[in-house]
Amino acid sequence: MSTFLKNSVLTVIRQTLSILLGVMIIILLARVLGPDGQGKYTLLILLPNMLSTLLNMGINAASVYYIGRKLFSIETIYKTNVIISLFLSLISILLGIAFALLLQDSTFSNINISMVVVSLAALPFLYLNKILQSLFQGKEDFQAFNLIVITRQLTTLILMAALVYIVTFGVMGALIAFILGQLITTVLVFYMLKKRLGVKWNQGSFSNQYTKDALRFGLKAHLSNVLAFINYRADVLIISFFLTPALVGIYTVAVNIAEKLWTVSQSVSAVLYPRISSISSENEKNELTAVVGKTVLLLSFIVCAILFIFSESIVHLLFGHEYNSSIVVLKILLPGIVLFSLDKILSNDLAGRGRPIINLYTSLLTVLINVSLNLYLIPQYGINGSAFATSFSYALTLFIKLIVYKKETKLEIKKIILINKTDWNLYKQFVYSILSMRGKKQKL
Repeated sequence: MSTFLKNSVLTVIRQTLSILLGVMIIILLARVLGPDGQGKYTLLILLPNMLSTLLNMGINAASVYYIGRKLFSIETIYKTNVIISLFLSLISILLGIAFALLLQDSTFSNINISMVVVSLAALPFLYLNKILQSLFQGKEDFQAFNLIVITRQLTTLILMAALVYIVTFGVMGALIAFILGQLITTVLVFYMLKKRLGVKWNQGSFSNQYTKDALRFGLKAHLSNVLAFINYRADVLIISFFLTPALVGIYTVAVNIAEKLWTVSQSVSAVLYPRISSISSENEKNELTAVVGKTVLLLSFIVCAILFIFSESIVHLLFGHEYNSSIVVLKILLPGIVLFSLDKILSNDLAGRGRPIINLYTSLLTVLINVSLNLYLIPQYGINGSAFATSFSYALTLFIKLIVYKKETKLEIKKIILINKTDWNLYKQFVYSILSMRGKKQKL
């Protein structure tokens, strides 16, 4: 538990720093590019991000699972993952070009089609980063894992400042900064794999068996992740179809602020998944997830309440009055964002138990509802309607997941969402341990 707690705290700290860097990027783009430019940039990077999410086949999740179970050597997984990543990149680039041409008169009607094609250059780096980072996660080396994430954000911010603010290359400058940020991160990933894990290219070999097993396991988790991505980003695509890039930009700012609430849940989930995969006792798994889930929900609620109260001041201070319309959108999104933070914990628990298929079924239902509501509400209520559809679908996802999780684990729902006396004592012990460690350091 102490190692899990340490890794969780380290990852939360990393995520917090990552958020600060991410917010600085958002502010820079919002201030310099304005709503229209911000919207165009969002659509440009959406295509490569969408392709790398839809087509990664769950190899990253499978890598974490098989490393935790020690079924294949790290060298074999490494070499096989690199080859798979490059193959998927090639397929995705070809599909991306086809999508760009197909959607040039609708989604990309206000964007130069050559810029859409340029955005696809990020794909090899997106695949390599996402899939190879999972090796550190599987080994529970969260120092390296966190360093890589921070480096990507920091280099992207520096490049954005240089190409958008100083050189004023506009949307194209932002796109180039995004691609170069991914490239630099890929170089760091290869370096860290050699330095931290001792992995070298000539030590491993491509494994057909690992590929088959990884695809068999990964596709179950992957289909669920695909549906989750659609759940996250269907709103942006539908808004871009019915409305203008400027409204996409305004909506994106609200979404980016709201999703920062997932810092704690994403951090803890990244640590929880490999830990659940390696635990054999069902009771121990249940106890760990119950404590983690309710704690994440409480912290997310507290931050949500603060953000809700000060949302108007935050938007005006950071982004300017051009983004006034994003305030209402933000307030509508917040309840769903908070509830979905617990869903992330439960989803990673189920995946760690080897039951990703459950996430697939629950995601399929909520995606259908989310997309249907967006298609119905956006033409009538604009971006506010989209925010309601998204928030409602997040809440519904958690409701369904709690029922299914109870049936799967026999754990009472109240034990997952309600904090009891034992939990408060655990929190006190944690605070005391932090204070005592700090006191010892000061004496030294």
